[in-house]
Amino acid sequence: RLALLRCDQRDHFPGPGRGEAERALRQVREALEGQYTRGAGPRPAR
Repeated sequence: RLALLRCDQRDHFPGPGRGEAERALRQVREALEGQYTRGAGPRPAR
């Protein structure tokens, strides 16, 4: 799911806007990993 989101972001934000998209995606990914680490389940292999 994150891979698809990454592809969509890259298509929607070409050129200089890509850096902002990458930064936003990194924040989302860190937030998701934080939820996984706080949860009872194991960390996802990513």
